[in-house]
Amino acid sequence: MMRRKKILRRKQHARAALFLTTGVVMLTASGSLLSTQASAVLSVREVSLPLVTQIPSLERRLSTLTDQVELSQLNAAMKTGSLEERVNVFVLPEDIDYDRLLLVFDILSQELSSQGIFTEISDVTVSDPIPSAESGLFQRSVSMKFAAHEQGVQQFLSLIRMAGILTIGDTLSTEERRLLLVKTEEENPAGIVAIEQFLSLDLLRYAREPKTHEAQLMRSFSSPSFIKTLEDMLQSPLIRDVRRILGGNIGESLERYSLWPLPFMTLQDVRIQSGKAPGWYALGVQLQVFSRSPEL
Repeated sequence: MMRRKKILRRKQHARAALFLTTGVVMLTASGSLLSTQASAVLSVREVSLPLVTQIPSLERRLSTLTDQVELSQLNAAMKTGSLEERVNVFVLPEDIDYDRLLLVFDILSQELSSQGIFTEISDVTVSDPIPSAESGLFQRSVSMKFAAHEQGVQQFLSLIRMAGILTIGDTLSTEERRLLLVKTEEENPAGIVAIEQFLSLDLLRYAREPKTHEAQLMRSFSSPSFIKTLEDMLQSPLIRDVRRILGGNIGESLERYSLWPLPFMTLQDVRIQSGKAPGWYALGVQLQVFSRSPEL
């Protein structure tokens, strides 16, 4: 397990030179299991669902989870609970709380149904756990069926993309974070604290009041170049979906019932057929939900 620590990236900035704590080494164990994500959605391209083809590499998602632990240590005093604890309890727990998971899908189904773009999820099945390809992890398949308009399909898949993501920093690539730190050093080195606090900001908390948090960060910077860099990053498809979905009724319900953050899951397979009305599809979806070994 210790050899897996080698995947942790080096800090780009000397002020942020901290190491990932031993308690989250288990996160790095699942890096390679995510490489099958792209192939799982190939069939969706045939029905022209643009969002599916934009699903980013899940290797990056898990990598940014480990990176973010380092940032969280710099801002630990401002958090209500450590990132490591939240990962262990909610993202990669020892066992999956399936009542909690199914409530997430119930909330999504009810909200999208009220918009007339989704039908009730049915035929939900959960497999027994099996060891993952990565030592120390287990996986279970969760299958379900539903019909949805293209907009409903997009929001369902967007929520799956957010599974396992905790902070703003998790949504950025390594290169984007590096660029942000470089721009900070060029304009206002003292602003590194404000940047790290922003990157460590809980994603749901940000989505509920994005303007407030963005304005607070902008007070530390003034150059048009820096502001444009930040604005460009905050207009990525994933961040826009975060504001739209988590900033709306779905996010409000997830917060009310303490369902955030979501457990780490991936889209393993999706089968789509044309529906009975234009823009509608019948879907059979299979997800992989992961948990960790109790001894980790």
